[in-house]
Amino acid sequence: MKDPFLTIVVPVYQVEKYLERCIDSILNQNYQDYEIILVDDGSTDRSPEICDEYAEKFEQIQVVHKENGGLSDARNTGIEKAKGKYLLFIDSDDWLASSCLEELMPILEKRDVDLLCFARQFVKSEKESLSSVQSPELRVVTGYEAYLEMMQHGWVTGFATDKIFKKSLFSEHSIEFPVGHYYEDLGVLYRLLLSSQQVVLTNQVYYYYFIDNPNAITASWTESKFLDMFIFYKNVHHSEIVKNKLQPEDQNFTDAYYVNGLIHILSSIYKAGLENEYPAIVTEIMAEIDGQSLAVNDMKLQPNRLKYMLYRFSLLKSAFKIQRLLRGIG
Repeated sequence: MKDPFLTIVVPVYQVEKYLERCIDSILNQNYQDYEIILVDDGSTDRSPEICDEYAEKFEQIQVVHKENGGLSDARNTGIEKAKGKYLLFIDSDDWLASSCLEELMPILEKRDVDLLCFARQFVKSEKESLSSVQSPELRVVTGYEAYLEMMQHGWVTGFATDKIFKKSLFSEHSIEFPVGHYYEDLGVLYRLLLSSQQVVLTNQVYYYYFIDNPNAITASWTESKFLDMFIFYKNVHHSEIVKNKLQPEDQNFTDAYYVNGLIHILSSIYKAGLENEYPAIVTEIMAEIDGQSLAVNDMKLQPNRLKYMLYRFSLLKSAFKIQRLLRGIG
């Protein structure tokens, strides 16, 4: 039996409420040249049983039961077990549009590209419909151009789940998801993009990103979450691969992306009222922002440009304090 063209890796942890919806969205695809690897990451609810039940019914489904090691470890396990030429990662509380594989996989079968990026939509229930693009566009760019697209918050996001990767990208460039850390996508995506030769971009939406899971990573903040995000943004900006490939005329885009990420972290700390609990993090982030010396106009392509303006006028902390007072949480 020949190897499948695509391997779909689904990390599974405490998602008994959502898992069937995710798996069914894959099985309902018209395209069938794939395998599904369900990586049970030490779940203690009914998730392991659900995985096994599906594997018994469908031969293209493989289940790996392992001790809890986190999302990165589960994804790395899936990559190691994968037989497909290409990899798609789906979080187990999310799901795919029914036309996803039927429309995207022929592109990869015709073009020997390293990576394909599509669009995703945040949803709170399966009752929501995806915003269909009436005249979807398809662009073929270099890996470096795709990296700049991410820096400018264009068609390339910082998520791993709205992309299809050539498996060899990971093995040939010794890239793994960082085990034991939050916000792991930040830690690998810039490396994968800069290691790619050819990337396909489409603005059509195919991925339902579920934001109503009470166990989601941003449901609560900890020092380790802030630090991991900070460290990964630093890596995106300071790493050797970026320094070696970045063209001087594009430095401003990378600086703006970096400052946008730092403003996001700082705003999250202020919004939660945690600035007095993590003063060292706040001080270091502010020093990094000030070290970039960006004008407000330099941030015009960044989603946090207005917050950056408040920061420059020393009003960001006060704005979130007023917001917390209005919400009655101190």
